Amino acid sequence: SVTQLETACGDVGIICDSSDINNLPPGIYSSPKRVTFNGADYAFRANSNYVFLINGDLDINTNITVPVGSTAIFIVSGEITVADNVRNIQGIYSANENFIVADPPGPGPDEQLVIEGSVVANAGRTSFTFTNGRTLANNDTTPAVQFIYRPDFILNSPELLRFSNYSIKEVA
Repeated sequence: SVTQLETACGDVGIICDSSDINNLPPGIYSSPKRVTFNGADYAFRANSNYVFLINGDLDINTNITVPVGSTAIFIVSGEITVADNVRNIQGIYSANENFIVADPPGPGPDEQLVIEGSVVANAGRTSFTFTNGRTLANNDTTPAVQFIYRPDFILNSPELLRFSNYSIKEVA
């Protein structure tokens, strides 16, 4: 069965803090509108699977940890934005529109974002993109966004989602 994320987070605005997410039982969650993840770092339960179906945008304002043996899948009809303070997110992220890595304000070099898992931008196959707003001081040798493949997410995901095609392109 599908649980409304609004009920699970106990917030009319669907702003989930870390205590909401850290205590969620495994399952499928849906939202009819924009969702914001705030607060301290999120840590999903071990040996648990989560699917989030969001009919709107997803704003990620905190680090997200998914232990080996668990899966967190975020399927978003709008865009996904990762805030400038976020350094690590884990999971499978699919946005029908843009996937945006926010540019930290102010002068000086930014910090690297590490994404463990997969990102799909433009899943709706229109004209949206993956946008990286970060620049590192040593950008020539270290990427501002690093992807680490997590095959355990595919192995632990619901059977319907276990089939995938990959197309990888490195952009300078």
